[in-house]
Amino acid sequence: MSPCKWHRHFDVCFKAKLPNITSSVTFATSPPPEAIDKDNTQLPFTGTSGQITVGGTTNTTDLVLKVGSATGATNSDVCLELTATNFKKVIGMQYVIKFDPAFLTHKSYDNLNAGLRGFSMGSLNANNTTGTIFL
Repeated sequence: MSPCKWHRHFDVCFKAKLPNITSSVTFATSPPPEAIDKDNTQLPFTGTSGQITVGGTTNTTDLVLKVGSATGATNSDVCLELTATNFKKVIGMQYVIKFDPAFLTHKSYDNLNAGLRGFSMGSLNANNTTGTIFL
């Protein structure tokens, strides 16, 4: 079981129509969102907005690594997905992910893709003092 409280229900995908923009994705208030439990009792609902930032044009054959976004409460576990596009014929790579250690402490890695041969949790090294994750 993942230590994160959030469970992915599905991905919502968009096609970016313009370069260099930021657009919010929110829950509508009409009709109002609702959730009902097995006893037909209405549950409280809190929707958190998301955001899409679009940069310039990307060559569609480029390898693109993307760190996802998430929202969480203070002292909660917040997990981000790292995804790749055009991850073809890659036989090796390295990179460093930076975070601000004044605000975040790295806790764990989850959902490692078993199809990445030669890659394991041991391939990742986090340093909470410098705010870096080295692969």
